Amino acid sequence: MSKKFYRFRSIDNLFGEYKELERQSIFFAAPDSLNDPMEGFRDIYWKGDYIIWRNLFRHYFRCLEDYFIKVVLYSETILTGNDINVFLGMQDDDFQTTKHAESFKKISETFLNNEYIDTLIQKIASRSTVIRKSELLLYINTINSYAVGVLESHFNGGDSSKIEASLKGIQHILDGKFFENFEAMIDSEESFKLSSPKMLQGYMFLSEQQALMHKYNLLKNNLSIRSYMLLDFPKLYVEQIQKLMYPDWYTACFMTECANSSIWAHYAKNHTGVCLVYEAQDGQDGSSLLSLRWKENPDQRVNYAERSSFQFRPIDYVDGAGEIDFFRSLGRLPYPGLLSTWYFSNDEESICANAILNDEDAWRDTYWASFYRDIVKKTKDWAYENEHRLILTSMFRDLSSPEDRTLTYEFQDLHGLIFGINTSTEDKIKVVKCIEKKCIEHSRKEFEFYQAYYCHDSKSILHYPLSLIKFT
Repeated sequence: MSKKFYRFRSIDNLFGEYKELERQSIFFAAPDSLNDPMEGFRDIYWKGDYIIWRNLFRHYFRCLEDYFIKVVLYSETILTGNDINVFLGMQDDDFQTTKHAESFKKISETFLNNEYIDTLIQKIASRSTVIRKSELLLYINTINSYAVGVLESHFNGGDSSKIEASLKGIQHILDGKFFENFEAMIDSEESFKLSSPKMLQGYMFLSEQQALMHKYNLLKNNLSIRSYMLLDFPKLYVEQIQKLMYPDWYTACFMTECANSSIWAHYAKNHTGVCLVYEAQDGQDGSSLLSLRWKENPDQRVNYAERSSFQFRPIDYVDGAGEIDFFRSLGRLPYPGLLSTWYFSNDEESICANAILNDEDAWRDTYWASFYRDIVKKTKDWAYENEHRLILTSMFRDLSSPEDRTLTYEFQDLHGLIFGINTSTEDKIKVVKCIEKKCIEHSRKEFEFYQAYYCHDSKSILHYPLSLIKFT
């Protein structure tokens, strides 16, 4: 038996700018526009061998060089994280000119072959425990001044003594036995849990202070904003490289119940809106589906005017997110670029490539399972919503425009609608007129209207049928 799903909307949603009821449209929202700041959070970690860590540092330097050039070219224009192109490759044809490819190869080798940088990479690769975002940011922050100095020396002719001075942060980590102390604590699990966060926090505090003082001195001496921006690069880079893992996603939210007063208040504008009732189709695997039609776009390679079936995915209300292995989840890169930029170096293969090279189908199953797992998780605070989601991804299409994320449903799948307790008579009449017009267009004789009310016995919002509303 097919299930029913509920979607709360304000009258403005239905008849305002977007005319959702007339157009039978469902908008898929970006996660950062939803009401939970932890939406789509992923517990990402980094763990790999020397090959892939060296490739990460090379990738960082490639992105920094590109960002550096943009900063110089655009002078005082403020750049953001979106200006960091993390999809840049390392092959000769990934550069605009052969000269640029040769130039980058030369300066990147200067950067990577520095004894302190190379030792740092070796130490990171030898870690027996995983590295999380805050620790990765510590390392990128530590090397950033030196990397910028190498670029400035190459493009502008910098002072070599200043470049050497910028290595002090790396020397401090290496000479301070940071990695040795970290590994020693692992022998005692309890000691590791108590001490390692404090130890890492101490280095992070030092790094943040150094960055703050760098910025302060730049502004104090009236140096250009270009140098100021480069200090923000590490944090922006660590945020942006997560784009290499999974496609952007968007969601339309539904619920399996409509009796919660706070939900009516929040999503139906203080009970003045309506609740749309959709009847799902039964999938062969027991799932619930809704058929939606894409907006027709002649500029796209696929005919999006065709319909697709979207699965209602239930939210799992748990504490904490599942772990994600960054190096083994680089699913947004073309296969050749994935191998050349990340998994191979001088014909040597990283152990992180084993999963995809040995059984690509199994790797893809795991990849997509992890993708959906984390975007249908919320904390227990939200359990009262009983939410289900339709998910839209940008893996094979550009969905940056809101118009391309507005799909339409079949009128036959709209079982009925429920008026809120405070929905005005004028708005009810407006809704009924719109539905009557659609019933005539689609030769539909039955449509269910309901009225919400507060039930004193159940202490919840129930609804009764408005059976007198009939169309002839």
